[in-house]
Amino acid sequence: MTDGIMSRSLKKLALGAAIVLLGWSTVVAQQTSPSQETKPSQVEETVLPLPTLDQLKASRTEAEAAVDLNESDKKNVLSFLDRGIRFLQETVRLNAEIQKFNEKLKTAPARIEEIKTELSREIPAPDQIIDRTEASRMTSAELEQRRREERASLAAVQDAFNKLQDQIVALKARPMQLKKESTDAMRRLQEVRQALRADSPASDEPRMLAEARRTALLAEHAMLKAQIKSIEHQLLNQGVSVSLLTAERDLAEFEVSQRETRAQAWQAIARQRRQQEAIQARRDAEIAKSSVPDLPPVLKEQYGFNIKLGKDLEQLTADATQTSQKLDRLQSELKTLEEEFAQIRQRVQGVSLSETIGLTLRQRRLDLPGPESYRRNSAQRQLIIGQVSEAQFIIDEKQRDLADIKAETERILRTLPSASEENVAKWEERIRSLLLDRRDLLDKLENSYRRYYQRLQSLEFAEQRMSSLIDEYADFLDSRLLWLRSSRIIGPTDLRYLPAALFWVASPNNWWLLLKDLLTSLGRRPITWILSLLVVGFLFVGRTWAKHNLEQLSKNVGRVRKDAFMLTVRALGLTLYLASSWPLLLVLAGWHLSVLPFAGDFSRAVGFGLLIAGHILGILNFLDYLCREQGVAQVHFRWHDVTRLALRRQLLWLRPLWVSLIFLIATIEAANKITFGNSLGRLAFMVVIAASAVFAVKMFRITSGKSADTEEASKQGLLLKLRFLWYLISVGLPGLLVLLAAMGYFYTALQLSWEFHNTALLVIALVLGNNLALRWMVIAQRRLAYEETVRKRKEKLEAERVQQGESPIDSIEIEEPEISQAQITEQTRSLLQILLFFSGLIGLWVIWNDVLPAMQMLEDIRLWGYSVEVDGVTKVVPITLTKVLLAVLIAIITFVGARNLPGVLEITLLKYIPLDAGARYAFSTICQYVVSGIGAIVAFNYLGIDWGSLKWLVAALGVGIGFGLQEIIANFISGVIILFERPVRIGDIVTIGDIDGVISRIRIRATTITTWDRKEYLVPNKEFITGRVLNWTLSNAINRVIITAGIAYGSDTELARELLLKAAQEHPIVLEDPAPIATFEGFGDNALNFLLRCYLPNLDNRLVTITELHTAIDQAFRKAGITIAFPQRDVHLDSTHPLEARGMPEQRHTGAAGPQTD
Repeated sequence: MTDGIMSRSLKKLALGAAIVLLGWSTVVAQQTSPSQETKPSQVEETVLPLPTLDQLKASRTEAEAAVDLNESDKKNVLSFLDRGIRFLQETVRLNAEIQKFNEKLKTAPARIEEIKTELSREIPAPDQIIDRTEASRMTSAELEQRRREERASLAAVQDAFNKLQDQIVALKARPMQLKKESTDAMRRLQEVRQALRADSPASDEPRMLAEARRTALLAEHAMLKAQIKSIEHQLLNQGVSVSLLTAERDLAEFEVSQRETRAQAWQAIARQRRQQEAIQARRDAEIAKSSVPDLPPVLKEQYGFNIKLGKDLEQLTADATQTSQKLDRLQSELKTLEEEFAQIRQRVQGVSLSETIGLTLRQRRLDLPGPESYRRNSAQRQLIIGQVSEAQFIIDEKQRDLADIKAETERILRTLPSASEENVAKWEERIRSLLLDRRDLLDKLENSYRRYYQRLQSLEFAEQRMSSLIDEYADFLDSRLLWLRSSRIIGPTDLRYLPAALFWVASPNNWWLLLKDLLTSLGRRPITWILSLLVVGFLFVGRTWAKHNLEQLSKNVGRVRKDAFMLTVRALGLTLYLASSWPLLLVLAGWHLSVLPFAGDFSRAVGFGLLIAGHILGILNFLDYLCREQGVAQVHFRWHDVTRLALRRQLLWLRPLWVSLIFLIATIEAANKITFGNSLGRLAFMVVIAASAVFAVKMFRITSGKSADTEEASKQGLLLKLRFLWYLISVGLPGLLVLLAAMGYFYTALQLSWEFHNTALLVIALVLGNNLALRWMVIAQRRLAYEETVRKRKEKLEAERVQQGESPIDSIEIEEPEISQAQITEQTRSLLQILLFFSGLIGLWVIWNDVLPAMQMLEDIRLWGYSVEVDGVTKVVPITLTKVLLAVLIAIITFVGARNLPGVLEITLLKYIPLDAGARYAFSTICQYVVSGIGAIVAFNYLGIDWGSLKWLVAALGVGIGFGLQEIIANFISGVIILFERPVRIGDIVTIGDIDGVISRIRIRATTITTWDRKEYLVPNKEFITGRVLNWTLSNAINRVIITAGIAYGSDTELARELLLKAAQEHPIVLEDPAPIATFEGFGDNALNFLLRCYLPNLDNRLVTITELHTAIDQAFRKAGITIAFPQRDVHLDSTHPLEARGMPEQRHTGAAGPQTD
């Protein structure tokens, strides 16, 4: 009540000041208006009289009917006349506004005085507003109608108040815009005057066109003068207008209060009436049951159902009343928060934020409620809404059953035991009355459920709005609080508070109260405490078991038959188990103190400090146990002992220092002790950050010295090359945080340190993820190598045993291959590094997005836009810098992923599928194309380019491609056909034209054939589809070898044939089915010709097999005394006649050309 009186007193003072200001402004306006009006006339030149609006319209009609004008001139004349008409209409409107504005100024003092009188009235109490006698005579429906009318009236007045509030804000910002409009109007007025002075019609120009052009200029001249005059009036009377609008706003606010009081009063009466009717309905049902003695069981059940409906109605009315009250409170809180947010936004905007404003905003940020409770309420309310919907359905069913009262009465009568006609008539009337009462109850329930459902929906909407407003408010404060100074520069003043801060932390009284709170929590939540202690006790008791299991797991690591990735997962779980005993104890104790409803401020602060300290202790313990002897880092991840042991040594001094000081800082911040935080909390923070820098420098020196002395230094590349940069970062970032805290930006340093903490967790997670991925790849590669070795060894042994006539073996023992992380394929390692890099970028974006406004500003940088039609409405969707960067990021990820996808598929998927090399290659290539296509579509969508925008371009390009790039397109389509139909595959031996070789690569345009000379030929894919190709291994890799042998005449041909067959049958690679064939082909010129035909399982050892067969045949023939024939020629001399010897004449050559003879 006192606040209301003070508020009205302040409004009276403001209105009085507004009246004085209005009177002074009116006098000034009367004194200055003539000079303002005569100023333009001093420079205005004599112009022709301005026609009226009716004259211009008549001139336009005349121009439309003119026959002596050509179409172009008539069009120009009509355009000039239309402009003149628009200018004159605007001039009339401006003059009317000026006159209306002047009249409003004349009545402004009286209106403000009237509003002042109206505001001086007291708002009557609800009992005085409403006539209770009249309300008692109204029915429930009339009360509900009156309540809706009052709510509608309140909404209308509230809307008027909001409009006035917006008008005041706009009017206060109007002067700058008016000055700009005045400058533009004056400049345009000068241009129009110059145009009027220079306007002289040409000799061949139609008179009507010249007059229309000059008329348009005159009309624009008059309009500009009226516009300038209107602007001058608005600027001159800005203060009066604001005062009048402020008074109207106060009056509207007063009316809102009155209407709100009336609406609440009528709503309270309607609620009371519904509660009374619900109670009365239940009582009537009970009275109706008790008024009839000796009821049959059937009727007792029917009356009991009516009583249940009455109780349901009573309970439902109470629930609806409670929900309405919650809704009213929430709407009031929402309104208050919206007004506060608007005031804070207006206060902060355009003002240099000082330390005082920063403290105010920070306190408001601490007092801001969290949206989690509203979200939890929303989830619970959805269940209630579902129950209400189900109840409404049941009521609808019951109402349909009572649509015919007579039929329902007869149905109940049939269930009664036999009785006389007189009793039947009596019971029939009772039943009919009972059913009518039930129908009335069901109608009331249906209406109550409908209102309850509406209230639930309204409450749901209000809580969603509240939650979103809290998030928006918090984001607004967070984006500004980060860069505000929260305290003074550290100095002697802060040091004076150190003793008080230390005494507050170490006060026995505070710790005694904390102990009492713990005992209170134990008494209130005994089951929760018992469960918590049992969990912590289990962690402490099982430590020996966990260490033993961790050692047992390490024994199986590296053994290919027993090693598995789950060993590492279990080892990490055991490491986490060992590290979480003490941290979990701190966290549970802190949680119990934090959730205790009546805990003291110190207890709550200590609870929060324990939560943070337990979190930090858990991380440090996990790193310590990770690097223990026979731990995960040593056995599973193969970390260097230098790094592992150095980390454990540094954690010995860092862990107690960090945990204790961070607990101290968190406790002081949670208690909101600003002076203690700026003294003790700030010093503790600076020590923690300095210790972090020392830890980072020591670890950096140890690890960099170790890497420089090992052969792996060359493999670490960029990390070692930039080690000076990492050194600067490890020292510079902590130094920056210490400097910020010392300069008074303690809150900023705290927030940044928490984000650096989250970044460190991200780095730890990436390191663990990288090591886990490498570990999994090592296991997969080792198993692949082991299986390949077993297969080859088994094939070799089986071949040897078959040759010796022994049975095949079932299993063999071979030495397990050792594969280190360095032997993982470069393609897989590269892809893993790229994935980790982009995962790190995404994680950094998520962590720092809310901290660095520069990142949020990227969304505000609009580059271009594109139009899209949604529900028949065309909207412009902006393309921001964020979307462009995301599109580039997606394109890079797609390129790297598609390029390295085959290696990952080979390790993860293809090794489990029984496919040959060609099928695996085809599958990998198709997956590359699919990934590339999806990535391109997603990237183009971020840039606003979809299929609808590209289809016409694609169609146009299709025509050009069909003519200019038909060969390339043919090769592209052929490549796709090759991948799907697979006429040739990777590893196939083919002959195409005069080229023989192995298919080594299939690309989208050409296929690579590697010849036996190790030369690579690029063959267009079209040749494989349209040309003739000989694929030696398409459906069957079995091939035939033909060995030619010629023996001397007189040799044993049957023995030679047997030796040929024996040489083929004894060779381990030659197949038994089809069997080798040796044939005597015929009599040659110099030898008896034999052919040996035998079959090989594949082409892998064809040349070696041919060589070995030749060697075996030669040795067998030599041993059997069979001579391999060679070409011979017999020369026969005829001795019956003497031999005639002829010689060639000797030729003598001289310097002259041509031969010379003797």
